[in-house]
Amino acid sequence: MTVEFPVTENRALMNSYQISALMPREIDLFVSQNYIDATTRAELDKLIALKARIAESNLRLTALKKEMQEISDDQKCLRENIDKLKSTPEAKQLITRYIAKADAQETRLEQIAKETKAAEAEQERLQTELAKSVKEFKFERKL
Repeated sequence: MTVEFPVTENRALMNSYQISALMPREIDLFVSQNYIDATTRAELDKLIALKARIAESNLRLTALKKEMQEISDDQKCLRENIDKLKSTPEAKQLITRYIAKADAQETRLEQIAKETKAAEAEQERLQTELAKSVKEFKFERKL
């Protein structure tokens, strides 16, 4: 005699997510699956907005460093040109122009240094704010 009886297998599933690594599409998934409520979504959206501001700050710093390098390279060429032109009598106008350009570049380099310092301070502030927000974020829900 054979008796059949149904067997149900249960297995707990668990996924882990790093709050600091969440992307908007994942949050949309959580909302669509009713894993999180509107309040939690708003908190996660704030974290993502902070991450976006940090990324913008990184781009700004990269652009400033690139501009600084370009000016440095251009000034090197200007110095080389001035050295070569010293031996020619008609070079006075060109040398004057090169010196004026180098002066303007030096002024810009000073501005870049100030902007870089401010951008680095802002980036550090944003990183600290993100770390604090992630640390303070609490969410627990059984599904």
